[in-house]
Amino acid sequence: MNLDTQTSKIIWIAAFIISLLTIFVYLPALDCGFVNWDDNNFVYANPNIWNIDPEFFVWAFTTFQTSDWFPLTWISHALDYSIWELDPKGHHLTNLIFHGLNTILVVLLVTSLINRYKERHGLNSAYDDKKVLKTTMTAASITGLLFGLHPLNVESVVWISERKNLLYSFFYMLSILSYLKYASFKTNSSLRQTTAGIDRRSSATTYYLLCLFFFVLSLMSKPMAVTLPVVLIILDFYPLGRTGPGSLSSSVRKLITEKIPFVIIAAASAAITLFANQTAMTKNDWHLLGDKVLIASRATCFYLLRMFQPLNLAPYYPYRDNISLFQAEYLLSVLLCTAITIFCIAMRKKNNIWLAAWAYYLVTLLPVLGFIQTGGQLAAADRYTYMPGLAPYMLLGLGTAFFLERAAAKNHRALRALILVIAASSILVLSLLTQKQINVWNGSFSLWDREVKAFPDFFRGYLYRGVAHNESGRFKEAIADFDKASSLSNSQEIIYVDRGISYASMGNDQKALEDFTTAIMINPHEMKAFYNRGLCYMKMLNYKNALQDFDTVISRDSGNRILVNKSYLKRGDIRMRTGQFRQAVHDYTESIGLFPRDAATYNKRGIAYTNMGDYQSALRDFDIFIRFQPRNSEAYNNRGSIHATIGNVHKALKDFDMAIRLDPDEASIYFNRGMLHHNSGNKEQALSDLGAAARLGDQQAREFLKQR
Repeated sequence: MNLDTQTSKIIWIAAFIISLLTIFVYLPALDCGFVNWDDNNFVYANPNIWNIDPEFFVWAFTTFQTSDWFPLTWISHALDYSIWELDPKGHHLTNLIFHGLNTILVVLLVTSLINRYKERHGLNSAYDDKKVLKTTMTAASITGLLFGLHPLNVESVVWISERKNLLYSFFYMLSILSYLKYASFKTNSSLRQTTAGIDRRSSATTYYLLCLFFFVLSLMSKPMAVTLPVVLIILDFYPLGRTGPGSLSSSVRKLITEKIPFVIIAAASAAITLFANQTAMTKNDWHLLGDKVLIASRATCFYLLRMFQPLNLAPYYPYRDNISLFQAEYLLSVLLCTAITIFCIAMRKKNNIWLAAWAYYLVTLLPVLGFIQTGGQLAAADRYTYMPGLAPYMLLGLGTAFFLERAAAKNHRALRALILVIAASSILVLSLLTQKQINVWNGSFSLWDREVKAFPDFFRGYLYRGVAHNESGRFKEAIADFDKASSLSNSQEIIYVDRGISYASMGNDQKALEDFTTAIMINPHEMKAFYNRGLCYMKMLNYKNALQDFDTVISRDSGNRILVNKSYLKRGDIRMRTGQFRQAVHDYTESIGLFPRDAATYNKRGIAYTNMGDYQSALRDFDIFIRFQPRNSEAYNNRGSIHATIGNVHKALKDFDMAIRLDPDEASIYFNRGMLHHNSGNKEQALSDLGAAARLGDQQAREFLKQR
């Protein structure tokens, strides 16, 4: 075995061991559940991912649900659902696997960056010198351990909805690794041929295309990957040194030219993201440019502080009310960012690594620093550090390796032992903090308890904990949390909406109506208030007012497709109750247009067609319903009833038989099959089925048997 092959094996083994250690520390995450923060939109209340077929892929590549475009993320969630359904353990397992893979890639990436630097300067790389290998592996291993075990990354790993962060990072690093290989083939004259005999230019082209391919996959996982073209230019500057002398040199122009395909793709992704977020941007982008600079400076320093002191982490960091340069936290942040920038520029003559690392950190953070406000961005969020954190982690890894090498060269065994103890202790502490943070994400209650503890004067924690109480049926506790949230911020309409839901669930419709109406008065564009008030009116059989509220949601089309879809469904249900079957079909059809994979809507429309006497259309809808949910007894019962009505006795019996196998305790199925036997002259089977229906409580069956 030559040194090159042996070294590669050592690197891979080290990366694999670090990955296994990372997964081991994260094993408690497998016992965590879903949380009521986006997991409903991504998984447990998202029927779009529940079947994988051609229609699903059309939806995945065309939807802007959750105000973003990331088809690969949807595909990954759908694959999980196809295996695990709604068992959160399986969904968490996938996240852990991807985090483990990303940890491997971090080790490989750091190793590759160090080797490219040494090749550029004509030094021995890890593939040529065992001493260099030891130093390189120390830096790469510590970087991998920091990345894998840092508690800041818990949010990205244990929050199922952040699958997109893990996926985009996976392909992002694969793209960088491909680019490093491409650059090596382009610049290293010793690599004239690969082992397969392909010339250097062909190999370079292959890796360039791989880099571009992985970039596209990264963007299809999360648009935050849009920063990659700039990161590649930073790598050209350092450690690759491809920029050459002079900022306007031909080499610089050539490097910029080769990034044009990346820039075009990134621009297209950015345009799609801005389009998908246009409603949210209009609503949330209220800060002045000067304020945004202060917010960005504070966030930049906040993340650095959290990397070195990962304590008191929270899911939601609110904006401060008073954003001013004269506030200490903003002034100090601006001064610190300025000082770091000056230091990095001043260090250029000695080593460009500081400037490159700082530039990478800023560029990869840029999409979430708030200059362009998309969705419900926060003042800060732990998950935003997942990829940007690589720069500080790598500097720590390199620094540790450097001091260990110096201590060994001077035979300072005590100093070397001290450095190793500090490094090992730090990794141990981070591991313990990570496991503690995993417990925070155990479920909705633990998550929002942590938020309330971290920010007791901020309404958001009480609001989401109240929603969790609502989902658990603890409506009094929910109202107590909503009352507290309202006392902290009485201008937040969503608090009144959610409290109204609590009152409605308790049967206090009048108080529910008051809260929904208050929410509408605060914000006449809060469609969730109109929808829930419509539900309340519907429950009170006030169909006129209910229809008006559902009409409002539908006509204003707020961009909340889920709410518009629900409004179509409820309006269709009212029209079914009032005998307006044709209008009901129209509403259900509109709903299907929005969510073509919601099986229950086809069932509703099939029933409406049945009431209209359009049996062929009804059969088509029940066929689709069965294709989506082949173990749903109601679907077979409904289709069997249509077949019985139009005289398809054999098909009707087959459907009723299947329905009974799936649900042997449903009385209506026995009644329908009994009547089919009766009308077909099979009296003995008819009496048997009708008797079973009667025993299960079917009143029609009892009346029929009494008359005989």
